[in-house]
Amino acid sequence: MKTFKLLFVTGLVSAGICGTSYATKATTPPAKVTTNIEVKAPIAKSALPVSFADIVEPLLPAVVNISTSSDVSKESYTPEVPDIYDFFKRFEEEYGGNRGKPKKQTALGSGFIISSDGYVVTNNHVIDDADEITVVLSDKTGTKLKAKIVGRDKRTDLALLKINHNKPLQFVEFGDSSKVRVGDWAIAIGNPFGLSSTVTTGIISSKSRDIAAMETGMAADRVPFYLQLDAPMNVGNSGGPTFDINGKVIGVNTAILSPSGGSVGIGFAVPSSIVSDIIGKLRKDGKIVRGWLGINIQALDDEQLADSFHVNKGEGALVGTIFKNSPAAKSGLKVGDIILKFNDMDVKDSRHLGLLVGGAEIGKKAKLEILRSDKKYTLEVAIEAAKNTEETKDTAEPVVDSKKIDKILDMHLKEFSEDERVKMGPDAKGVVVAGVAGYSEAKEKGITKGDVIIQVDHTDVNSVKEVLALIEKARKEKKKVILLLVARGLDNRFVALTLKERTE
Repeated sequence: MKTFKLLFVTGLVSAGICGTSYATKATTPPAKVTTNIEVKAPIAKSALPVSFADIVEPLLPAVVNISTSSDVSKESYTPEVPDIYDFFKRFEEEYGGNRGKPKKQTALGSGFIISSDGYVVTNNHVIDDADEITVVLSDKTGTKLKAKIVGRDKRTDLALLKINHNKPLQFVEFGDSSKVRVGDWAIAIGNPFGLSSTVTTGIISSKSRDIAAMETGMAADRVPFYLQLDAPMNVGNSGGPTFDINGKVIGVNTAILSPSGGSVGIGFAVPSSIVSDIIGKLRKDGKIVRGWLGINIQALDDEQLADSFHVNKGEGALVGTIFKNSPAAKSGLKVGDIILKFNDMDVKDSRHLGLLVGGAEIGKKAKLEILRSDKKYTLEVAIEAAKNTEETKDTAEPVVDSKKIDKILDMHLKEFSEDERVKMGPDAKGVVVAGVAGYSEAKEKGITKGDVIIQVDHTDVNSVKEVLALIEKARKEKKKVILLLVARGLDNRFVALTLKERTE
């Protein structure tokens, strides 16, 4: 189970000891509160499950323990241990009697059977780098079967395994996670800390959690809508299923949020709407090939940015970069376009567009509805197979000379040096951000040293003088916001900054 920390430090707002609460006597009657919220009638007690036993019992045989081993003596092996076994490994190395000898690294996770002939779903990180994979059935004898990898997808952290048995296996079926509501029951089954067939229950806490901002390096940007649940999960639950009240799989348990490594009631599962599609493709082809437009997009989640394009906050996906010779470039799509629909489906936000494009059929034409300069257009684009692109890494924030900071932009800008221009090529455009003032809006919105400003208010710039002239023009037109197109490596994005008055 992947764990990551978000530690919030708060003050005490109320106190209670051993269940005893304390309150002062009210000296004035409480004011009458009115509301226009219409609450549905409560569910009859007879409709609530008295026990989950009848639901869980037929599911248990299909949930399995997955054990992996890896040869840590291999120089190329760099283990990412998903469970507490990292602790045991360090303990053995420090206090065990086999120091200096080749060892096997072992780890445990969970999985579940989806067909009578032995296809098993789990997380990719459970079996990543494994030399041997063993599936342990939840039968009386704990039958152990060697498993082979059918296919895996690192982007969604899913893997499909195959085991062979001399008789048909009990299996579970996928449900429809799109119909799940916040507050619905959730039942998680897995092997926390190696304790097989552990059942925990809770509710769905959120349907569309994006955990990308919580942990650098996770594939959350590829799973835009995690299910969040409060059913207790711990290390070892990875790859196990979350069921609805009807015994259908609605998610694959993947990560927990924990400052300590143990359950605090915040777990995340890849929804079955994504899992069933990915696993179906892995079962058919053994790999995942995603659709590709050849663009980088950004969310319109900044109110000033959305206002600059005259759209509602969060509406559609803003095109920041178009790669040369890509399907998008051939279709006539332009930087600054806002994609509103993909194949007649409304684009809820930038994450949603990535999901739609990734699942599109390779070689087929897709229809885009875009907004450009307040007018709507329709384009056709031929979907190609996804390609890898490299991005330059952020550089460290420099010590800024305050005398060189422009007081409107809160940045120190400079033209390309000869070395930089040679490195970037003769077509390099824009001005370089040499520094950003601390506690500034520019810094808050992610602009940093090494970024390149290539447009100001949709106009190309190649010198600091041109930037300042456009700022002065906007100021005289009494604009409240200046719109910058900022490049970092192969990625462009728009940034809207408040247009301040000069004080010097």
